Amino acid sequence: MASVTIDKRTGNPVIRAYAGINPRTHKPFYVSETIPADSSPAEIEEAKERVDAKAAVTKGNVHLMTIQTAVEFYLDGAALDESLEASTLAGYRSYTKCHVVPRIGSVPYEKADAKLFSMFFRDLRKPKKDGGAGLSQKTVKKIHAFLCGCFRTLKDDGITPSNPMAETKVADGDSPEARPLTQTDFAKLLGYLKAVLTRPVTCEEEYEEHAFATILWVDVHTGFRRGEISGLQRRHKVKGLEVNPKTGETEETPALLCKRVIVQIKDKHADRLIEKEKPKGKRAHTVTIDEVTDAYLVAHDEIQAMVLAERGILTNDSTPMFAHADGSIFTPAQITELMKGIVLKLGLEAWVHLHTLRHTHATYLLEQGEPIRRVQERLDHKDVSTTLQLYGHVLPGSDAATAKRFASTTENIMKRPCNEITAQYIPKCPRTGETCVRFTDSFLEK
Repeated sequence: MASVTIDKRTGNPVIRAYAGINPRTHKPFYVSETIPADSSPAEIEEAKERVDAKAAVTKGNVHLMTIQTAVEFYLDGAALDESLEASTLAGYRSYTKCHVVPRIGSVPYEKADAKLFSMFFRDLRKPKKDGGAGLSQKTVKKIHAFLCGCFRTLKDDGITPSNPMAETKVADGDSPEARPLTQTDFAKLLGYLKAVLTRPVTCEEEYEEHAFATILWVDVHTGFRRGEISGLQRRHKVKGLEVNPKTGETEETPALLCKRVIVQIKDKHADRLIEKEKPKGKRAHTVTIDEVTDAYLVAHDEIQAMVLAERGILTNDSTPMFAHADGSIFTPAQITELMKGIVLKLGLEAWVHLHTLRHTHATYLLEQGEPIRRVQERLDHKDVSTTLQLYGHVLPGSDAATAKRFASTTENIMKRPCNEITAQYIPKCPRTGETCVRFTDSFLEK
């Protein structure tokens, strides 16, 4: 049974229970939980029950084990042996905290059965107004796969005598269709981006706005995910070789190479950024860009280099393609939050979010007749069924045409070609408000 001691330094009660013999060290080990100093007797008893349930997992006492302690034991083990990627582990912990623990966490493990989990998954799909979680079928299937793996592993390792989910299944169902920007909202967004990307940058605030506008322009013209955008470095702007379908000749085309992805996960104390590289043996995800997007990227790179240089930061191939004025990257979470501000600023539909730009890129291409397999490759989907549940044929050597086709969509929606001069870095003197003398024509001519 769990015991209670008081931490002399903090005055908080510490609940502690014997958890058996550590198979690695062959020494006794314990599990514990610290609770607030003002906890009531009832809260202390509840904590003792939780700690006893945790200890029961390693001691193999299934009578005291709960669904929560079994799942947490599995996750702690996965963290120790690194059998799961950090981002996957963080997602599983989130599912556990938000859905498993509140709904079925206190159920004794020996009483868990297929009926319990069948009702659990049904509640996850049920609308929030009816007491459910309102999750999508796709998310419910992820939770199902997570718990299946959890209980199977516990049984195989001899921790539990059975797998209570062995006969539980989740229906496939229909995933909600991806929603692209409406033409009205698309025109609003493009008009705003174009205005920002073609005016001079005179201060740090304008630089930040210009950098994020470039991010959104690139995002909607490539369909990149936020982690892919965040992970781009200057070295990832490359030249590709493609066959011109009209002339049959090989031509150089500007492209972006996706080899590095930034994953942002919530830790116990703060967010962590994890860098992921494409696994060895897998081809790099290269996306050709159109001439206008290329010009905007060239202008952004020049402006960013000058802004960072003024702060004593020299750029190189490993410099983020999109950096703040202090040289730090635009993190995935920051990109998402900044997009929310753009939605409010431009009065876009309330359901619009960052991933809507990816949906827009794919949907508008498909509506124009782009082969589904070409869009699949461009979005780096694992199989064609993921790409809007459609099928098609690959057109070899036509990714440059794909990029130009989407650029033509931009021009049609804007009702005019995007051929204005891109922005320049022309900072103003903070004392006089006039253009810095170093950037005046008379100074440059000397």
